[in-house]
Amino acid sequence: MQRHPHHFKIALALAFSAGAWGIYWLPQRTLEAGGLTGGWGTIAQMVIGVLLLLPIALWRVYKKKGSGFELPLTGLLVGGGFICYALSFLLTDVIRALILFYMTPIWTTIFEILFLKRRPGWQRAVTLSLALAGLWIVFSKDAIIPLPQNWSSNNEVAAVRNNAATSGQLKIVTITNRGVGYGTAATYNNVPIKGDGSGGRCSVVVNAAGKIDSVEVTNGGSDYTFGSVGLSDVGLTNPSGSTDANFNVIIPPQDGHGADIYRELGANSGLIYSRLENDESNPDFITGNQFSRVGLCRDPLAFGSDNKLTLSKASAVYALKLTGAGSTTTTFTADSEVTQEIGIGSTAVGRVINWNATTGVLKYWQDRRLAISTDGTAPTYGYELFRFNADPATGAGTTVFGGTSNLNIDTNFGTSLSPGLSTSINSRTYNLGMSFVKGVANPEVEKYSGDIIYVDNRAAVTRSTQQKEDIKIVLEF
Repeated sequence: MQRHPHHFKIALALAFSAGAWGIYWLPQRTLEAGGLTGGWGTIAQMVIGVLLLLPIALWRVYKKKGSGFELPLTGLLVGGGFICYALSFLLTDVIRALILFYMTPIWTTIFEILFLKRRPGWQRAVTLSLALAGLWIVFSKDAIIPLPQNWSSNNEVAAVRNNAATSGQLKIVTITNRGVGYGTAATYNNVPIKGDGSGGRCSVVVNAAGKIDSVEVTNGGSDYTFGSVGLSDVGLTNPSGSTDANFNVIIPPQDGHGADIYRELGANSGLIYSRLENDESNPDFITGNQFSRVGLCRDPLAFGSDNKLTLSKASAVYALKLTGAGSTTTTFTADSEVTQEIGIGSTAVGRVINWNATTGVLKYWQDRRLAISTDGTAPTYGYELFRFNADPATGAGTTVFGGTSNLNIDTNFGTSLSPGLSTSINSRTYNLGMSFVKGVANPEVEKYSGDIIYVDNRAAVTRSTQQKEDIKIVLEF
């Protein structure tokens, strides 16, 4: 069989095209960052290619080197097919789009027989076999990784499945720096593990060299997402200037490793579309701050419940209803710290997410950096993270510090029987989007619940009251 006179050029062009397919997402992300999302971004990507090649095509026509009508028509059909393929992920189910994609060799074979009157050779049989094999792999119900059946009820794996009694129960603490100067060899029992959980205890062994020899968790506690070992709580200290010991408290997944291996090993596919739009009836989306991460969480639970969250919008942060002189003119800087003394020597601290001076609602979050040491210096307010409280201990108060004026928690706003959901100002009702009891609102989503199966870090977007964001993500696992 004689080769085409431009065989090498054709092979090189195909290799280049195949390589370009691998970086298809780069211009797509650039267009998306510029505001062209979804189908418009795909169409724009094709139009840019046309505009770049149009001068060359016109020059060839001018020089009477035109390639006729066939090649432009072929390019139009190929480009149109590619656009339809990309848009199919937005307009139909991912499964349907993939079925049509893997069946492409079948359609082309049929067209070849009907229109070109050619008989397919053995090469086409191999191509069809590979296409059908890919279709079987994607949609096969049999797991590629063999998993034990009936994991949730199989007694043979009960020890692994039930290794953790509660979510956030600790099992392991590792030593990253053994430190020096911790005295003679001894074992310290019941050493507390501090953090946002409770009940964690461990046993710490000091060797003859005055270094931490080992750490063993004796009580895993519950509800931890971070933690630190409280050596000083049992009198285990070293001289000033000595190297301190450092530990890594290992946090297991929800319900512990092995509780649900199907969930822990990941999902198959997912398609997400969401719109961040300000809604006066349920203002859960904040303004005046930035967001740079979007994700997909499967089956989160409602706060304080075993029921799945059914709200179309939900807030995962805490909030305070504040009152006091100058509350309408007080400002809180986004991401700055706010505090409340809830007891003698105990201070609640959080970071500002959003402050609404009209409604007096302050939304905040408490991250682990507020209660851990990152540079060897103890946290300003200690290693324990306290919640803001409408009922502080004797000697403390409900004053919240951190704004341009010190305001108080409005303890008269809402009760457990009749939560505060809205407030009226100058004959206008403002919905708050959260339920307040004595001026304090919990998140609407249960902590640790749900499975985070996708996270996308993007360029930071500062939200304002005049804007909305459309988020479209196609997931293929």
